[in-house]
Amino acid sequence: MSVSMGKAGAPERIANLDRLRIAAMADIVAFHAAGEYVLGGMGLPVFLLTSVALSARKREPPALPGWLAKRVPGLLIPFVFWSLVYGLWIVVLNLRYDRSMFEGYHARMLLFGTAIHLWFLPFILVANTVAIIVQTICRKVEDRQFLGVTLVLSLATLAICATKRQEVSMIDPFRQWVFSLPCLPLGLMMGRAISMKAKSTSFLLAVAIAALAVWGLLTFVEGAQWSRWESAMVARYSLGLGAIAFGILIRGKADPFTNSAVTTIFGVYLIHPMLLKVLRTLDVRITPWWFLTLLVFFASMLLTSVIRSTAMKKVV
Repeated sequence: MSVSMGKAGAPERIANLDRLRIAAMADIVAFHAAGEYVLGGMGLPVFLLTSVALSARKREPPALPGWLAKRVPGLLIPFVFWSLVYGLWIVVLNLRYDRSMFEGYHARMLLFGTAIHLWFLPFILVANTVAIIVQTICRKVEDRQFLGVTLVLSLATLAICATKRQEVSMIDPFRQWVFSLPCLPLGLMMGRAISMKAKSTSFLLAVAIAALAVWGLLTFVEGAQWSRWESAMVARYSLGLGAIAFGILIRGKADPFTNSAVTTIFGVYLIHPMLLKVLRTLDVRITPWWFLTLLVFFASMLLTSVIRSTAMKKVV
């Protein structure tokens, strides 16, 4: 699995990015559980950006064939397994309610599996592959030039995608894909900044301040939203980008809980929608919403830890 989801063995861990990803997963769980955000909706942008950034942070990228030989099974096995699990759940519910066995299945599931959240797996595999290719081609490009070009591309891509999501009605998974496209230039930019270490301090500080200023403007200033683009998308990316920049600047020190928890967040992402489906099917109502979020989050973390201790560890 991509290092952004916290698999063990990731090189040169950045403790505060790990903590950020754990918190971002809570943001995602909260939205799926109750339609609420605990971190302003930055959860998904954080995962997208960190995945690409950490894949592209090496000055000498790995050879693509070897990288694919490792990453494709790491994403394909969970994708197939959980598509079967969620697909079986659809069949079980159809039989329970006397519907056609395969009602709800459609051709687009070939693109994202049998549960919509699984779209992330094939998308991030493609995004990280492109990032490795770009980094290989541009590894000798001077840092300032690379940062400048990727910054311009990032702003342009974000503006275009936010405009398209506002103006064009899209179905799944195309709506998610368009939301996620800015992660590629933004992630490449942050990956290069990580590789520069102390030399990128001024750049990261400027990015953090500017990004958080944009988020604050779009979130708290009435009338700052532009009707021609999806302001919420821009705000979520801005908040996530600012948090990541500070996470790289202030790397922090690892601790046992973070080191353990970060290895489970990929599994939490895969498992938590199933727990929510079971609760809703059984008509179990848990309030307030933040308690439901914590319950599902930690239950998913526990289940992931159990699965990781068995022969089925490759599915999480």
